[in-house]
Amino acid sequence: MKRQHEEQEASTSIVGPPRTRARVSESAFCFKKQCLFCSQELNEEHEKRKSLDSRRKIQQVSTLTFKDSILDTARNRSDAMAKAVFARLEFENDLVAAEAKYHHDCFNSFLKPPTLKNVCKTTIIDNRTLKLRLKLKYGNKIIITDKLGTSIFICLVDNHQDILNQAWYEKKKLNKKEE
Repeated sequence: MKRQHEEQEASTSIVGPPRTRARVSESAFCFKKQCLFCSQELNEEHEKRKSLDSRRKIQQVSTLTFKDSILDTARNRSDAMAKAVFARLEFENDLVAAEAKYHHDCFNSFLKPPTLKNVCKTTIIDNRTLKLRLKLKYGNKIIITDKLGTSIFICLVDNHQDILNQAWYEKKKLNKKEE
């Protein structure tokens, strides 16, 4: 009886096309309402209520070449933000027609190269290793001076010679007897 009921429902129900998964960037990201770079909501009315010095300037994409230049920058940066921006823009053909917008400060920070401050988190070079590597690279052309409890002073020999020569010529007497 249960089987008959299921067969009857199956024959009377309308069968639609199989569902396909939509790309997340298509359905979740709105170019009109979200910043291309930080993906935060763009609320121009809210920005107008702020004081002039704390407002974030919102701009709309106005050229067709904008997408290509941003994608090139994203390829060169290859960090998390660049990957997110690349994923948003990759399948959007016309940003002008999509009325894409962005924060001006987000655009400027995206164009700047990413900082390298976190590159050397695990490797710490001690003074002994640093001096050894410098000596290997520059040999007798470098002078390294260090005293306990003070900083290390590193100077190239050529610089010493230049300084001494310059000082000698500046203080050189015009008369040979005085010299």
